[in-house]
Amino acid sequence: MATTKLYLDTRGSAGENGSVKVVISHNRKSAYMNLGLKAPIAKWDAQHLCVTGSENRSLQLLISKKKCEIDQILFQLMNDGVPSGITALQLRDMINERLNSAAVTVENPVPQKPSFMESFRKFIDSRPTAGTKAIYADTYKKVLKFAVNPGSLTFEDIDVNWLREFDSYLSLTMKSENSKSIHFRNLRAVFNAAITDEITEAYPFRRFKIKSQETEKRSLKDSGNAHQAATMDDRTDADAYP
Repeated sequence: MATTKLYLDTRGSAGENGSVKVVISHNRKSAYMNLGLKAPIAKWDAQHLCVTGSENRSLQLLISKKKCEIDQILFQLMNDGVPSGITALQLRDMINERLNSAAVTVENPVPQKPSFMESFRKFIDSRPTAGTKAIYADTYKKVLKFAVNPGSLTFEDIDVNWLREFDSYLSLTMKSENSKSIHFRNLRAVFNAAITDEITEAYPFRRFKIKSQETEKRSLKDSGNAHQAATMDDRTDADAYP
Protein backbone atom coordinates (compact mmCIF):
# COMPACT_ATOMS: atom_id res chain seq x y z
CA MET A 1 0.00 0.00 0.00
CA ALA A 2 1.41 3.36 -1.03
CA THR A 3 1.72 6.07 1.62
CA THR A 4 2.70 9.73 1.70
CA LYS A 5 4.17 12.11 4.25
CA LEU A 6 5.57 15.62 4.30
CA TYR A 7 9.28 16.26 4.45
CA LEU A 8 11.36 19.43 4.75
CA ASP A 9 14.48 19.08 2.65
CA THR A 10 17.24 21.25 4.06
CA ARG A 11 20.04 19.81 1.94
CA GLY A 12 21.96 22.47 0.09
CA SER A 13 19.99 25.17 1.85
CA ALA A 14 22.18 28.22 2.26
CA GLY A 15 19.41 30.27 3.84
CA GLU A 16 16.81 29.89 6.55
CA ASN A 17 14.29 27.99 4.42
CA GLY A 18 13.99 24.41 3.25
CA SER A 19 12.01 22.87 0.39
CA VAL A 20 8.71 21.24 1.30
CA LYS A 21 8.34 17.85 -0.35
CA VAL A 22 6.03 14.85 -0.21
CA VAL A 23 7.62 11.43 0.25
CA ILE A 24 5.78 8.71 -1.66
CA SER A 25 6.56 5.25 -0.31
CA HIS A 26 5.60 2.02 -2.07
CA ASN A 27 7.06 -1.49 -2.10
CA ARG A 28 9.82 -0.42 0.31
CA LYS A 29 10.99 2.30 -2.06
CA SER A 30 10.50 6.08 -1.87
CA ALA A 31 10.25 8.97 -4.29
CA TYR A 32 10.21 12.69 -3.52
CA MET A 33 7.76 15.19 -4.98
CA ASN A 34 8.66 18.84 -4.65
CA LEU A 35 5.64 21.02 -3.77
CA GLY A 36 7.41 24.17 -4.95
CA LEU A 37 7.11 25.72 -1.49
CA LYS A 38 9.68 26.96 1.01
CA ALA A 39 9.24 26.79 4.78
CA PRO A 40 11.40 28.27 7.57
CA ILE A 41 13.61 25.56 9.01
CA ALA A 42 13.30 27.00 12.52
CA LYS A 43 9.52 26.72 12.39
CA TRP A 44 9.27 23.19 10.99
CA ASP A 45 7.79 20.63 13.39
CA ALA A 46 9.48 17.35 12.45
CA GLN A 47 7.17 15.34 14.71
CA HIS A 48 3.86 16.64 13.38
CA LEU A 49 5.26 17.39 9.91
CA CYS A 50 4.00 20.94 9.67
CA VAL A 51 5.19 24.52 9.82
CA THR A 52 4.31 26.29 13.05
CA GLY A 53 3.63 29.89 14.03
CA SER A 54 0.63 32.13 13.38
CA GLU A 55 2.61 34.03 10.75
CA ASN A 56 2.90 30.79 8.76
CA ARG A 57 -0.77 29.79 8.93
CA SER A 58 -1.46 30.58 5.28
CA LEU A 59 1.64 28.65 4.22
CA GLN A 60 0.57 25.61 6.24
CA LEU A 61 -2.91 25.71 4.69
CA LEU A 62 -1.36 25.73 1.23
CA ILE A 63 0.94 22.83 2.14
CA SER A 64 -2.01 20.83 3.46
CA LYS A 65 -4.06 21.61 0.35
CA LYS A 66 -1.32 20.42 -2.00
CA LYS A 67 -0.72 17.23 -0.02
CA CYS A 68 -4.46 16.53 0.03
CA GLU A 69 -4.57 16.81 -3.78
CA ILE A 70 -1.71 14.31 -4.04
CA ASP A 71 -3.39 11.92 -1.59
CA GLN A 72 -6.65 12.06 -3.53
CA ILE A 73 -4.94 11.25 -6.83
CA LEU A 74 -2.95 8.45 -5.21
CA PHE A 75 -6.14 6.98 -3.76
CA GLN A 76 -7.80 7.08 -7.19
CA LEU A 77 -4.80 5.40 -8.81
CA MET A 78 -4.70 2.60 -6.25
CA ASN A 79 -8.47 2.22 -6.40
CA ASP A 80 -8.38 1.96 -10.19
CA GLY A 81 -5.83 -0.81 -9.85
CA VAL A 82 -2.16 -0.28 -10.63
CA PRO A 83 0.28 -3.08 -11.49
CA SER A 84 1.61 -4.78 -8.37
CA GLY A 85 5.20 -4.19 -9.43
CA ILE A 86 4.82 -0.43 -9.94
CA THR A 87 7.55 1.62 -8.32
CA ALA A 88 7.34 4.72 -6.14
CA LEU A 89 8.97 6.73 -8.93
CA GLN A 90 6.35 5.57 -11.42
CA LEU A 91 3.58 6.50 -8.99
CA ARG A 92 5.11 9.95 -8.55
CA ASP A 93 5.22 10.46 -12.32
CA MET A 94 1.58 9.37 -12.67
CA ILE A 95 0.53 11.78 -9.93
CA ASN A 96 2.48 14.61 -11.56
CA GLU A 97 0.81 13.87 -14.90
CA ARG A 98 -2.66 14.15 -13.37
CA LEU A 99 -1.76 17.31 -11.48
CA ASN A 100 -0.47 18.93 -14.67
CA SER A 101 -3.58 17.85 -16.58
CA ALA A 102 -5.81 19.41 -13.91
CA ALA A 103 -3.78 22.64 -14.03
CA VAL A 104 -4.25 22.91 -17.81
CA THR A 105 -8.01 22.44 -17.39
CA VAL A 106 -8.17 25.25 -14.83
CA GLU A 107 -6.02 27.60 -16.91
CA ASN A 108 -8.03 26.94 -20.08
CA PRO A 109 -11.62 26.43 -18.96
CA VAL A 110 -14.37 25.84 -21.50
CA PRO A 111 -16.03 29.21 -22.09
CA GLN A 112 -19.46 29.32 -20.52
CA LYS A 113 -22.24 30.54 -22.74
CA PRO A 114 -24.38 33.39 -21.42
CA SER A 115 -27.83 32.62 -20.08
CA PHE A 116 -30.93 33.67 -21.97
CA MET A 117 -31.55 36.64 -19.68
CA GLU A 118 -27.94 37.81 -20.01
CA SER A 119 -28.22 37.67 -23.78
CA PHE A 120 -31.59 39.42 -23.64
CA ARG A 121 -30.13 42.22 -21.53
CA LYS A 122 -27.24 42.72 -23.96
CA PHE A 123 -29.67 42.65 -26.87
CA ILE A 124 -31.74 45.43 -25.26
CA ASP A 125 -28.62 47.51 -24.70
CA SER A 126 -27.71 47.16 -28.37
CA ARG A 127 -31.02 48.61 -29.64
CA PRO A 128 -30.56 51.94 -31.39
CA THR A 129 -33.33 54.02 -29.79
CA ALA A 130 -34.81 54.51 -26.35
CA GLY A 131 -38.29 53.65 -27.62
CA THR A 132 -37.18 50.31 -29.00
CA LYS A 133 -35.23 49.53 -25.82
CA ALA A 134 -38.40 50.15 -23.80
CA ILE A 135 -40.44 47.73 -25.95
CA TYR A 136 -37.91 44.93 -25.43
CA ALA A 137 -37.46 45.82 -21.74
CA ASP A 138 -41.19 45.28 -21.24
CA THR A 139 -40.88 41.72 -22.59
CA TYR A 140 -37.78 41.19 -20.46
CA LYS A 141 -39.77 42.09 -17.33
CA LYS A 142 -42.57 39.73 -18.34
CA VAL A 143 -40.12 36.82 -18.68
CA LEU A 144 -38.49 37.80 -15.40
CA LYS A 145 -41.83 37.43 -13.60
CA PHE A 146 -42.89 34.30 -15.43
CA ALA A 147 -39.75 32.15 -15.31
CA VAL A 148 -39.25 29.96 -12.25
CA ASN A 149 -35.51 30.64 -12.08
CA PRO A 150 -34.79 33.35 -14.66
CA GLY A 151 -31.12 33.69 -13.74
CA SER A 152 -30.35 30.15 -14.94
CA LEU A 153 -32.76 30.12 -17.89
CA THR A 154 -31.02 28.94 -21.07
CA PHE A 155 -32.04 29.16 -24.71
CA GLU A 156 -32.49 25.40 -24.68
CA ASP A 157 -34.97 25.68 -21.80
CA ILE A 158 -37.28 27.76 -23.98
CA ASP A 159 -39.03 25.17 -26.10
CA VAL A 160 -42.52 25.05 -27.62
CA ASN A 161 -44.11 24.03 -24.32
CA TRP A 162 -42.41 26.92 -22.53
CA LEU A 163 -43.72 29.36 -25.13
CA ARG A 164 -47.25 27.96 -24.81
CA GLU A 165 -47.14 28.35 -21.03
CA PHE A 166 -45.82 31.90 -21.46
CA ASP A 167 -48.71 32.57 -23.82
CA SER A 168 -51.17 31.39 -21.16
CA TYR A 169 -49.43 33.61 -18.62
CA LEU A 170 -49.72 36.65 -20.86
CA SER A 171 -53.40 35.87 -21.51
CA LEU A 172 -54.14 36.49 -17.83
CA THR A 173 -53.61 40.21 -18.34
CA MET A 174 -53.61 40.63 -22.13
CA LYS A 175 -56.64 39.67 -24.22
CA SER A 176 -55.36 40.97 -27.55
CA GLU A 177 -53.40 38.49 -29.67
CA ASN A 178 -51.59 41.40 -31.28
CA SER A 179 -50.38 42.67 -27.89
CA LYS A 180 -49.05 39.23 -27.01
CA SER A 181 -47.48 38.83 -30.44
CA ILE A 182 -45.22 41.81 -29.74
CA HIS A 183 -43.61 39.91 -26.86
CA PHE A 184 -43.18 36.74 -28.92
CA ARG A 185 -41.62 38.69 -31.79
CA ASN A 186 -39.24 40.25 -29.29
CA LEU A 187 -38.26 36.82 -27.98
CA ARG A 188 -37.78 35.61 -31.53
CA ALA A 189 -35.47 38.55 -32.25
CA VAL A 190 -33.31 37.62 -29.26
CA PHE A 191 -33.10 34.02 -30.51
CA ASN A 192 -32.12 35.18 -33.98
CA ALA A 193 -29.35 37.37 -32.59
CA ALA A 194 -28.07 34.49 -30.43
CA ILE A 195 -27.99 32.13 -33.42
CA THR A 196 -26.04 34.72 -35.41
CA ASP A 197 -23.58 35.05 -32.52
CA GLU A 198 -23.32 31.22 -32.28
CA ILE A 199 -24.58 31.22 -28.71
CA THR A 200 -27.28 28.65 -29.43
CA GLU A 201 -28.74 26.47 -32.17
CA ALA A 202 -32.12 26.21 -30.45
CA TYR A 203 -35.04 27.78 -32.30
CA PRO A 204 -38.53 26.90 -30.98
CA PHE A 205 -40.27 29.33 -33.33
CA ARG A 206 -40.14 26.82 -36.17
CA ARG A 207 -42.95 24.98 -34.40
CA PHE A 208 -44.55 27.80 -32.45
CA LYS A 209 -46.83 30.04 -34.51
CA ILE A 210 -47.08 33.65 -33.40
CA LYS A 211 -50.77 34.54 -33.51
CA SER A 212 -52.16 37.83 -34.70
CA GLN A 213 -55.56 39.24 -35.51
CA GLU A 214 -56.64 41.78 -38.07
CA THR A 215 -57.64 45.19 -36.73
CA GLU A 216 -58.82 48.40 -38.27
CA LYS A 217 -56.02 50.54 -39.60
CA ARG A 218 -55.02 53.28 -37.27
CA SER A 219 -52.76 56.23 -37.78
CA LEU A 220 -49.18 56.15 -36.57
CA LYS A 221 -50.16 58.67 -33.93
CA ASP A 222 -52.91 56.44 -32.53
CA SER A 223 -50.92 53.20 -32.62
CA GLY A 224 -47.87 54.77 -31.00
CA ASN A 225 -44.37 55.30 -32.26
CA ALA A 226 -42.93 52.65 -29.95
CA HIS A 227 -45.08 49.91 -31.47
CA GLN A 228 -43.89 50.79 -34.95
CA ALA A 229 -40.29 50.92 -33.79
CA ALA A 230 -40.53 47.38 -32.43
CA THR A 231 -42.20 46.16 -35.63
CA MET A 232 -39.52 47.72 -37.82
CA ASP A 233 -36.83 46.28 -35.58
CA ASP A 234 -38.35 42.81 -35.87
CA ARG A 235 -38.34 42.94 -39.66
CA THR A 236 -34.60 43.05 -39.46
CA ASP A 237 -33.93 40.75 -36.51
CA ALA A 238 -36.92 38.54 -35.92
CA ASP A 239 -37.61 37.39 -39.46
CA ALA A 240 -34.09 36.20 -40.16
CA TYR A 241 -35.00 32.63 -39.15
CA PRO A 242 -38.65 31.99 -40.13
